[in-house]
Amino acid sequence: MLFFLRNGKRHINLATNARRKNVGIKLSPLNVVSLRITKCVSILTVVLWFTCLVLNLSRDIHPNPGPSSTLSTSDSDTSACSFEYIMGMFSVYHMNIQSVLPKIDIIEQEIQFYDVAVFTETWLNDTIQSDSIVISNFSAPHRLDRQGRIGGGVAIYVRDSLTSIRRHDLEIANLEAVWVEIKLKTKSILVGGFYRPPNSNSDYLDRIHVSIDRALNTSIHDIVILGDFNLNTLKRNDNAKIEDISNHYGFGNLLLHPLTSPSIRHP
Repeated sequence: MLFFLRNGKRHINLATNARRKNVGIKLSPLNVVSLRITKCVSILTVVLWFTCLVLNLSRDIHPNPGPSSTLSTSDSDTSACSFEYIMGMFSVYHMNIQSVLPKIDIIEQEIQFYDVAVFTETWLNDTIQSDSIVISNFSAPHRLDRQGRIGGGVAIYVRDSLTSIRRHDLEIANLEAVWVEIKLKTKSILVGGFYRPPNSNSDYLDRIHVSIDRALNTSIHDIVILGDFNLNTLKRNDNAKIEDISNHYGFGNLLLHPLTSPSIRHP
């Protein structure tokens, strides 16, 4: 699922990548997934700019959207240009990795093209030190490990040329989420990584709602959210709560087709 929020000068991108969709030409199964995800990231960036432009041209849709000299200097147009400017300044990546440690060498090669990488289902715990999952050209990961049982977890890697600060004040108990503030050349941006376990109850979505609300109440206007929410928006039972959150913040679902096969099930 992919959502985009316009709220004055605030922007939120809420993205969920496909899970284990093994489509590609490489021999390694993980590389196949990585190739697919890499393509998805590029496509999502294009879709985000397309939507941003459409919103600010009052739905005057063009087949090949891009910067236009006809844009005015109003607040909404400045806001749209700001979002494009931010996305042009740095690149983000998400993958449901299902255990970082044994795949760290492949991950290291994969994310060298990105500035920020968010991994869900890291499967880390207190016995695994961050030194053992360091990636060249990136700072030590900002991580949240699941406590009390195996699985889950979120980690965010930020390129070492960028200054990043963990925002614990935006994180809440019993929610697998990591927030990081990244300082770019002229402004700061918030990046949130979320994992929602399958079959979670509605309280979990309430906690996601609270965490996003905390981010919105900061002085930072540009927010990017990525993760695996394990929700099928084509099913009404799954869709009702996320629709409430979407309507509350003005989200619009930009992905019109499933990103994963119905035959794929979480273990």
